[in-house]
Amino acid sequence: MTTTARRYGAIGLATATLVAALAHAPAAHAEAPRPTAASSGLIGPYVTQNESTDWKAVGTPTRGATVPVVKETTRAAAEQVAQTWSVPTKDAPGEIRWVGGDADLCLTYRAHNDSRQRYTAEFCDGSDVQQFRWKPISNSYSKGDGLVAQKAPDAFVGSDNHGTQLFGQAESVGDATAAELLTPYGSDVAIPTVTGVRSGTFQVEATIVKASAQGKQEFLAPQGTTIEAIPGGWSVSADGRRATRGTDTTVATAGDKIRATLRLASSPPSTTLSGGHLRVQRDATSTKQVTAFQVFSVEVAALSGMVDGVDVGARSAQISGTAAPGSWVILGGVDEVQANRDGAWSFELEGLKLGSNPVTLEQYENGVKTDETTLDVVLEVRPVSAAVSFPVDLGQDAMLSGAAQPGATVIVTDVDGTEIARTDARPGSGIWSTPIPAPNAGGDYDVRIYQQIDGEDNGEIIRTVAYGAAVQITAPVEGMAHDGGPVRMTGRGEPGAQVVVREQGSTTVLGTKQVLQSGTWTLDTTNVDDRRHVLEVTQTGKGNNTTLDTVTLNPEAGVVAPVAVTNPDAATIAQGYTPNTSFTFTGTAEKGKTLQVENKYGTKLDEARVTDQGTWSWTRANMGTSTWTINFIQDKGTPAETKATVANFTPRTTATAPVAVTNPDAATIAQGYVPNTSFTFTGTAEKGKLLQIENRYGTRLDATRVTDRGTWSWTRANMGTSTWTINFIQDKGTPAETQATVLNSQPRR
Repeated sequence: MTTTARRYGAIGLATATLVAALAHAPAAHAEAPRPTAASSGLIGPYVTQNESTDWKAVGTPTRGATVPVVKETTRAAAEQVAQTWSVPTKDAPGEIRWVGGDADLCLTYRAHNDSRQRYTAEFCDGSDVQQFRWKPISNSYSKGDGLVAQKAPDAFVGSDNHGTQLFGQAESVGDATAAELLTPYGSDVAIPTVTGVRSGTFQVEATIVKASAQGKQEFLAPQGTTIEAIPGGWSVSADGRRATRGTDTTVATAGDKIRATLRLASSPPSTTLSGGHLRVQRDATSTKQVTAFQVFSVEVAALSGMVDGVDVGARSAQISGTAAPGSWVILGGVDEVQANRDGAWSFELEGLKLGSNPVTLEQYENGVKTDETTLDVVLEVRPVSAAVSFPVDLGQDAMLSGAAQPGATVIVTDVDGTEIARTDARPGSGIWSTPIPAPNAGGDYDVRIYQQIDGEDNGEIIRTVAYGAAVQITAPVEGMAHDGGPVRMTGRGEPGAQVVVREQGSTTVLGTKQVLQSGTWTLDTTNVDDRRHVLEVTQTGKGNNTTLDTVTLNPEAGVVAPVAVTNPDAATIAQGYTPNTSFTFTGTAEKGKTLQVENKYGTKLDEARVTDQGTWSWTRANMGTSTWTINFIQDKGTPAETKATVANFTPRTTATAPVAVTNPDAATIAQGYVPNTSFTFTGTAEKGKLLQIENRYGTRLDATRVTDRGTWSWTRANMGTSTWTINFIQDKGTPAETQATVLNSQPRR
């Protein structure tokens, strides 16, 4: 039910206002209808009449344009084009909001001067130019209340230079020719629309709230309905749509309630039934004698659905809705349910997925589809979020942290889908964090992050890890000649990162420098001779991201052969030496060089001269029963230094098989492991023994059991990019302790 107001010329009549309040009683074959509440104190299509008898209505607004005012010659024509608007309650400022269409538009004050006002329709945003309030009208022409903009409190909202009011309530004074605007207002007036009607009968109720209404009273049922009963001396027309009572001199009494029971037609013409009204009119033939008028409508229930509850764990939802009584509702083309005699239905959906689940609802009557709609069933989960941070320590990995569904598993992959990290979100807060291995490449590194809930993937996002620039050598250039001495090197890199220069294949540091904030670096190496050298620059940037670049000097000059051990080989080391006897170590190196022979503590044991054939040998007169680690060093202390190590060479014993490593062998160690992958170490030891696995600092990494065949294996799940020294210890802490070591296992370059 909507309210139509109109403006009059010189009438000089006391006026009355009717407010229709709908009351509903359940009837046979009908669900109790639901009234729709207004968000403001007044609502209706506002129609006014001026002194020239023209009728004006507030038309359909367009965003950004002035609000149109349509002029018609008859009241009926004006009512046909009038749009529904709501205005503030009398006790507080508020919006003049268009409620007759899909767009959320509000009247907006734009300009005002002595001769012109300007208002446009804009999206409602609650700004001060969209705030209006009531103000009393008191002049020689009319009295009552009108609406003014908060920004222009002296000018009533109007449609022309004289302020013809579009929204408000006023009545004429004496014989003046000023116009009059009638609109019901009050606190929280309900929009007089009955909703949810399916079939059978329903009730409406109107209350007279102003006592001065005088004239014949008329009640008209909306199209598609007829009057079943209307007590109180009413006469109902033969077609059942119109009821009247009283005469031109009948005066309404404040508080009088007019109740009517209506019946819905078996085949309503539409889902919105308009055309009904309640009015008081002194002379049915004179439009100028109408003192109050209200229109109401009926909303016929269509196919609908709603979610009553969800069970995320069970992946199910309880849904219900309305349909034509007795019709069948097909859900998602898979299931069906029949509406009861009141048009209600309900169903439990199963097998849903997390997030959005659009379900198509189709209504079938007598085998014919008569309606269709879609219901979105959402199994809400907390979306996964993530942010990237870098520790201050450049040697620590970047951190990903965020939130997810509590208890979910958060998985991180690279752009190709290879998993690089996973962790669990905390059960209560859903907070999670995990380090991620560096790609060892410069620039941005995209990672994909998603969560798994009960094995179901959900909510993938992408985050970019900005590792910064890779290291780059700008000088010397590739192939440059060098006559010996320090090398001036320059380059670019990530500001704050550390660069280190070495001879490729050597651990001896030739120079270090921190990259400046300009992204450049410069350093001088220690002395480098005039032979061929491949200088390798390694940069360790934020997030432990390591990048490298190389440059070759004197490419045509000879290459210094590195030192290497040929005896003992891996098998000999695994077998062990004969206790208390001599042993001859052999190998290769640069012709004519003298090798320094040292134990694990750096104590010099002897020297060995390289022959003209590039071979060397050194004999330990008595090996005793020690476990030997011996380093053979060429060019010790120079940039060209190379070293070969015989590690953990133990005496042979027949009582207990010593622990030994068979993989990696020397060739595998020289080649290096594949970074950021797993690696399986294998070897031999005494059957049934439990080997302790420790890093170079004695920190326990794991333990592994020797099989009945005297073999063992242990897998490091992710080798990362570290240089590994790992000890495999049998009978740790006892006199029979033996140990095998994988020394300086580096990532493959």
